[in-house]
Amino acid sequence: MPSALLERLKVQMGVLLPVVRAFRREFGTARVDEVLRRVLAEWRVRQALELHDSLEGPPVERFRQGQRMLAPQIGDALEFEMIEESPDRAVFNIRRCAFAEYFETLGESALGYELVCRLDEDIAERIGEGHVTLARSGTLMTGAAVCDFRYTLKP
Repeated sequence: MPSALLERLKVQMGVLLPVVRAFRREFGTARVDEVLRRVLAEWRVRQALELHDSLEGPPVERFRQGQRMLAPQIGDALEFEMIEESPDRAVFNIRRCAFAEYFETLGESALGYELVCRLDEDIAERIGEGHVTLARSGTLMTGAAVCDFRYTLKP
């Protein structure tokens, strides 16, 4: 199934990227990218809180509901390998990521990391309310061999 999230992101990038690149030329890459990181951090928190507010139950159950809700929207954009799934852990690797592939073709992997990858951290933090933690040593978006997701869940 195609990824609705990836298709929506491509449309958004069609508008955003020319503006970002024009601002970089006008004001300098470092300055513009710092503002982007700050604005995208605020956006990610809003996205995570909106998802949080749409879910019910204790934090770990909300987190699992969120994963189930997002899976159909992600569609076939990710290929992953489940390593461990238990009441207190969810451990898996993403071996292929169409989001990372897309941002690489744009030459904008750092922007992709801020838009896509860091959202995982914010969702775990906001929905999990201290009951869900994510440890990850790398992402495909930043050049790692896999995205290694290591969630710890404290019911």
